[in-house]
Amino acid sequence: MTRTNREAERALIGPCLISGEVASQVAERVTAQDFDDMQCRHMFNAIKVLLAAGVSIDIVTLSEELTKCDKLQEAGGAAGISDLIRETPTSYNFESYIDIVIDNAIRRDVHQAAARIADASRLAKTADEALAEAERAVSSISRVRSKGKFSDMDSVMAETMDRLINM
Repeated sequence: MTRTNREAERALIGPCLISGEVASQVAERVTAQDFDDMQCRHMFNAIKVLLAAGVSIDIVTLSEELTKCDKLQEAGGAAGISDLIRETPTSYNFESYIDIVIDNAIRRDVHQAAARIADASRLAKTADEALAEAERAVSSISRVRSKGKFSDMDSVMAETMDRLINM
């Protein structure tokens, strides 16, 4: 089972709608793929477009951008965005939410790499072929980071191997 925390993802999008400065800081550390929830992913993509264009972010501009991309309904509609703003009284804890979203995204990536490695170990014709695929799977984790910093490959491999052993 992959890890996700929809509440943390929504709690991270909400502050972006309250503060442009928070939105900029979030966009520096988080990617759209870090969001497992597709509604949040669509909203975050639109937020990044608005930031790049220098447009203030609020319910109207976000809804308009999502409409241009034909993603408004997939993002929960205007009512869903309005609910999200109502659920977000402050932008105070956004850094904690960044950490949670990134941590879960990395764990999902590791889980996917572990699954590819397990498949390779069964399907490869040789041990060298299996090992090469394992190395590719681990190196494909594009953002091996912990709280915005890159981690060493040894710790990533150790975590991946632990997951494989426990499968």
